[in-house]
Amino acid sequence: MSDPPPEIQALMDQYERRVRREILWAISLCMIAIILPCVLAFVPVLKPKSEHANLWFQRSGSLMTVIAAVAYAKASNLLEMIRGGTFAESWSTYHKYSTLQHVVSWTSVILISIGTVIWGYGDLLVK
Repeated sequence: MSDPPPEIQALMDQYERRVRREILWAISLCMIAIILPCVLAFVPVLKPKSEHANLWFQRSGSLMTVIAAVAYAKASNLLEMIRGGTFAESWSTYHKYSTLQHVVSWTSVILISIGTVIWGYGDLLVK
């Protein structure tokens, strides 16, 4: 198969950059959702003196849930971006990124669940 014309190649490169940017956003949001509860609850500078660590940890669960939900939305948007069409180029992008999209999607669902548990029972989990 011959190389596409330069203007088509430029569009393909732009599409590839958009897909990579969406993946990086979703992964970054998942990482923030993981780190945030620990930082908010256990870094003394960020915690008000009148609050106990277990209550602050519980409150951080709500932020974890929201951030993980945004990561899930990004992963869903990524699936729509890479979903194969009628052209072989779009299917190659799907096969290249579908596993990573699937992992990010499931990771965000798990983080939503963990964040919800922390939000509801975080004060009981940390003493």
